Amino acid sequence: MKSFESRRAVLSSEKTEGRVAPVPAAPTSREAALQRMEARLNQSPRVVAQAKLSASLSGRDASAPIQRVGGPKFGLRPAEGADGSEGLVRLTAAYAAYKEQVRNQKQMARAAFTGHEGDHGAQTVYSQALAAAELTSDGLMGALGEGFTRGEDGLISHGGIAVASLLTGDDAYEEVEEEGLAQPVYKKHTLEGLSGKDYVRVHGAYLRRMAYRGITPPERKAYQEGEALRPLNDGPDARVQGQMGYTFKESGVAKERSRKPQPGDDDKERQTDLEWAQSHFNDELESFEDDEQLLSFLQTRKGVGKLLSARSTKKPITSNAGKGFSGFGEVTIDLARVPPEWIFHHYAEGGFDAGALAGLLGKDHVPGALRWEVDRANETVLRNREIVLAGIPREAVTRLKDVPSREAYDQEFRRLYAPHYREAYEALVEEATGFQEPAPEPEHIPSPQDHFTQLQARSDLNVAQARAEGRGDARARIDYIDQFLKSYPHAWTQAYEDTLSEEGDWERFDYPEAPKAPRPVSVPSMGEEPDAGVAGKDQGAVEGAAAARAFLARLVEGSRSVEDEGAQLDSGEDEPASKSKSKKGKAKAPKKQQGKKGRGKGHK
Repeated sequence: MKSFESRRAVLSSEKTEGRVAPVPAAPTSREAALQRMEARLNQSPRVVAQAKLSASLSGRDASAPIQRVGGPKFGLRPAEGADGSEGLVRLTAAYAAYKEQVRNQKQMARAAFTGHEGDHGAQTVYSQALAAAELTSDGLMGALGEGFTRGEDGLISHGGIAVASLLTGDDAYEEVEEEGLAQPVYKKHTLEGLSGKDYVRVHGAYLRRMAYRGITPPERKAYQEGEALRPLNDGPDARVQGQMGYTFKESGVAKERSRKPQPGDDDKERQTDLEWAQSHFNDELESFEDDEQLLSFLQTRKGVGKLLSARSTKKPITSNAGKGFSGFGEVTIDLARVPPEWIFHHYAEGGFDAGALAGLLGKDHVPGALRWEVDRANETVLRNREIVLAGIPREAVTRLKDVPSREAYDQEFRRLYAPHYREAYEALVEEATGFQEPAPEPEHIPSPQDHFTQLQARSDLNVAQARAEGRGDARARIDYIDQFLKSYPHAWTQAYEDTLSEEGDWERFDYPEAPKAPRPVSVPSMGEEPDAGVAGKDQGAVEGAAAARAFLARLVEGSRSVEDEGAQLDSGEDEPASKSKSKKGKAKAPKKQQGKKGRGKGHK
């Protein structure tokens, strides 16, 4: 059996059945490349064993079930008393080697696919390779080798001794507590305990909790404004009508897709998704049913902006045309915060059913074109690990990763905006308070959130708005300074008096009344202490105490000079001027204090 055979080759063999086969022509360069790709992917015996999907993709009965990616997931839980046993040690090592083998298989498939992303045949081969390169319970048992057995209850034994339980379905997962979510979170059972990764259960299958999406400029704008991310053609009315969809220029400007044929369109005029369905499946179709599966199928095949697509892998993905999806940024999505009813379809729940879709399209049988399109849609969903959503709540977006062009836009806009903001801010603060202080960096720069070029940054700048924002922030600063200056003087005076009372030498000196509190040299930033009154008290207390200590130090230094003069008299040297005849007079000893201990006259 061939493990991978491109669909085109299968269709070609069907057309020539019953006729004399022509002499095969030499393969084209494209065909040769595909053959080499298939040969590389077919090197693993396990790939050959699991490649039955190839046949199902080349003529599957419309009612036949479509294999999920990798089949049912499984977990492992060590058996009681198996810790440290030879069987568990061997199972752990074999399982690690098996996972590494599958990981290498995926990497090999990805490497072979690189450079052929827009080729239909390569896409089919890659999708089949991914379907085969998945961990399965049967694959694990095959990797364990001799000495291991698995009972009907899933118990894995080694040498007749129970080692671990192989858990499938819901038994492989355990719900964990977490508040404030739209749906429960689960962890998988592993040989080391519960997994580090989180999962959500959607449509009977478990998905990784985190998903990723390359966003459009309007979605970026919605995210920055705190809104949910929505499709451009959102709502039941827009979903059931024919739509062309949109493209985006490098600047981020949306433009409805042109009907003009594009490269690769075989010179055919482009159609709305409804016109496409009419021409392929039912020419009497007037509108679509507002059905999750039908809309998800149309999203996968036509992508006209009625739903949103995400992926479960961090690795970049490409469209059927080989183009990327992250040209305007990427978001990380917490699916546990997405309501289950917002998730319409995903890669792990099984493929689209052609029979069901035929009924939704008004047909009592499955047209051949529909079967082919369903196969193609299922390949795409599998290849891109696609998750189709009606929208994404703002709270479900945990991270936005901007593209370099947007980062350059922000840098250029800030460079142009900041000088006008600072000039207006600083001028108003100085005029109102007398303080000359540099303006802070603006916390919010009101630039359009869906533009992406430096040229746009220059044209988007509104000087009047920048100055108005600067003055607006300056008024908040002025209010802060006013409140600061109201609380500063009293705290300064109080600290000055308290310091003299506690640290002064009242046996030797009598101290004058505290001077008037000076104007502070500077005011702390609002970020250091949000409450201006508290900031004024704190700084006044520190600076008042410092001023008192400086006064005490000068007074002590002056008394030492007087003592030096007395020493000169005792030694017979020239008599200095008497302290009693000095301008200030001799310092008097403090009187007996009334009230607060140590407080000098003039203090209140």
